[in-house]
Amino acid sequence: MEKKVKKSRKPFLIAGVVVVGAIFMLLAIVYYSVLRPKQPQILVNEISLQSSHRHSGNATSSSQMLRQLTLRMNVTLQNPNKGPFSYVSLGATMYYEAKRLGLVMLPGGTVEAGSRAGLEVIVASALRPGDSFQQALVEAAEDGGVAQIITVTVDLEVRGDVTVLGSFSHHTSVSMACLVTVSPSAQDVVTFICAPHSFGV
Repeated sequence: MEKKVKKSRKPFLIAGVVVVGAIFMLLAIVYYSVLRPKQPQILVNEISLQSSHRHSGNATSSSQMLRQLTLRMNVTLQNPNKGPFSYVSLGATMYYEAKRLGLVMLPGGTVEAGSRAGLEVIVASALRPGDSFQQALVEAAEDGGVAQIITVTVDLEVRGDVTVLGSFSHHTSVSMACLVTVSPSAQDVVTFICAPHSFGV
């Protein structure tokens, strides 16, 4: 009699395992297709040369020497999620031949669900008399030809949290690398190309 009872329970146990497995699978599908946080995006709309810091020589000086490069970047943070994206800060670092020239950190903020926020990022090279970048900058500016260009890299980094279901937070980080070509003599940005990349240089 006991053997019959045990045998009659097996189908129920199997059915229970199948139902539980199906529920977990359904929850996984819903999470990955609907609830799973998506990566916020950094969009670089425009990069321009801000004011140029020049050193005025004496009256007999043939030219003014460009000493510092300042880039003004028009950036958009886009949040494709169904919850807000709260970022701690936005950092921009300028490099020349793998050497860091300058760094700026903007305060954090919040981008609401399914919306975007516009930011202005201004990053400048540090004044280091006699270094290789400043020498190249001065030579390109004094040449007077548009063909004399300087290429720098600007890395944008954003770290923050996306809120899911109103209470759960998912940490995320986004980065963008921009290759910027500048004509010091023309005082203009010739071109720029930006693409996502991993953190670190």
